[in-house]
Amino acid sequence: MNDSASPNPTPFWKRRRFLVITAVAVAVLLLGGVIHRIVVPWGFEQYTGVVNEELTYPNSVPVTPNEFEAIAAELIHDALFARAMSSTATETDSFTRQTRIQMITQTPSFRREAEYPHIRYFREAGIRQYEGPQTCAQCHETMTVQHANGRVEEVNTIADVMNTVHYKFQSMEGGFTTYGYDGRQVNTDSRPIPVGKIDRACGVPGSFSWTGWAALIETKPEHAGGEIVTRSEGCGQCHIGGGFHPATENMMPPGVIPTPTVAEKGLDCLICHAAEYDMNQRYVIEDEHGHMRWNQDRSIRAAITVG
Repeated sequence: MNDSASPNPTPFWKRRRFLVITAVAVAVLLLGGVIHRIVVPWGFEQYTGVVNEELTYPNSVPVTPNEFEAIAAELIHDALFARAMSSTATETDSFTRQTRIQMITQTPSFRREAEYPHIRYFREAGIRQYEGPQTCAQCHETMTVQHANGRVEEVNTIADVMNTVHYKFQSMEGGFTTYGYDGRQVNTDSRPIPVGKIDRACGVPGSFSWTGWAALIETKPEHAGGEIVTRSEGCGQCHIGGGFHPATENMMPPGVIPTPTVAEKGLDCLICHAAEYDMNQRYVIEDEHGHMRWNQDRSIRAAITVG
């Protein structure tokens, strides 16, 4: 007698059924993944007219080491003078004030506190061009977040930012509210709905975040003497997404559609973090297909003034 043989072997039809069920389950999981990653985004893009083209910024250009040092020297000089003026604001005698300014601007400790630390960081890392979030992520790939309940979590910086109200316009977190299109507050105990502007007035009067994301508006301001002036308007002037549309991938059903890499590359980190950000660089760009998006300041000058 063979001891290894099962006294009651599983019938072949049961084993085949198990294999078929397993195969079907695996196929459903794989198909579900394909649908979520490919089919749903494609269908969503067809429905909404989403445009996700490669993003370029005219002021994201490399500088030479000498140009970098010249920009840094100018920024340091201006920062030192501004801080010295503030520190001597109560001095009424002009000669005494000027003497104090000359003295304190030569003090090493005063200079260190007035300088932008990212000048040194960029210099030592050899960074001579700011290319958006990927430049920031070289040092800030992750960050520590403390939640309202005290829980501390380490998260991916870019992914976390793209799930904040700064990017996607809405939040389910408590403690933040705004007034909806009907004049009542949202995301309160009596109205626990997402805070956002997907269906609320935004940017351009009479619009919502999709139609009012980026627009070129013809106006006749009084100072122009009746001449038509084209102005850039819309939600994207302040929100940090730099793509051709608002953060709809993270705002609409079904589920959370994976955010394309191109959207990540369009994040504008410097609009909040750079002291020398040039808001004149926030203007609407129209491509050859008529699609519109917002430009942003990606100059090395702005990048090294992050505080």
